[in-house]
Amino acid sequence: MAPLWQRPGIASIMARDKVESSRSDQCMFGLVTNVTKTPVHKKTMLTSNIQAVHKLFGGIVGSGLHAHELCQGYEGGEKRCAFAQNYPENMCRVLVDAIKFHLDTDVAAQ
Repeated sequence: MAPLWQRPGIASIMARDKVESSRSDQCMFGLVTNVTKTPVHKKTMLTSNIQAVHKLFGGIVGSGLHAHELCQGYEGGEKRCAFAQNYPENMCRVLVDAIKFHLDTDVAAQ
């Protein structure tokens, strides 16, 4: 676990009721290098109290069936890690869908 998750403020949020963390690989959501469009294997953890986030995002990990580029070095004059700081569009859509589902069902039921 990265040092960020061990900070007191983050740890206190994670300890709250109904807060969970889910892990996935961004290559499965379309993260590719800027020039060669090779998938980038970037493990990502999201922490949320929205169950739909975990259902749609959690456990989506690479099968090892496609080649990966490391999230290091340069490509096209840009650091791969800098390029990979932005979530892939498909990952953003999944997160938006999860939040919309939460607002339409969980919140409406209250």
